[in-house]
Amino acid sequence: MLITVFWEDQRGPQPKAFGPHALLLACLSDDTGLDRWDLATMVVAIPKKGDTKLKAALARDAVKAANAGPVVFVFDNDRVRELLGLSKVACKPEVIKSIGKTCEVQVAVVLLEDNVEDLLNACRRAAGEAEISDKLSPNERDAVFYRAAIAHRATRDRIRMDAPSFDRLVRYVRARLPCA
Repeated sequence: MLITVFWEDQRGPQPKAFGPHALLLACLSDDTGLDRWDLATMVVAIPKKGDTKLKAALARDAVKAANAGPVVFVFDNDRVRELLGLSKVACKPEVIKSIGKTCEVQVAVVLLEDNVEDLLNACRRAAGEAEISDKLSPNERDAVFYRAAIAHRATRDRIRMDAPSFDRLVRYVRARLPCA
């Protein structure tokens, strides 16, 4: 079984490196005691470089991915309502229901609060660093996520407390691991 996580974010130029997923694997390792490299064979990331491409993957790629196991789509919460043609004040359950209607199979949806930069700032705060004020390049973001992934578990625990939507993603994936 394979758990596939589609991310709205993009990866940097490193073909096998994607910082948010490295952080996810590190948190899963914390919770399960499994080696991150072993987890990487069970949980794969598919970064899509934008919400439009992620939405297209719901219709085009979700069925194929679901044949291998559970599928998760991670959207930034800040602009997804516009993408779906919903009211700016639409509640999260309505957003998730609307996303589900665009897919032929059942998938999980996580809405990051408000976007990946919020998770990035949670990583920086947990490391005792200042929050970012400008948008970082994918390489710069991946570096922050990788530092969090190799930090002490207490740092990752602080990140999860400070970013509850990311914590929901970790808990969802962990519950579906065959060895959890």
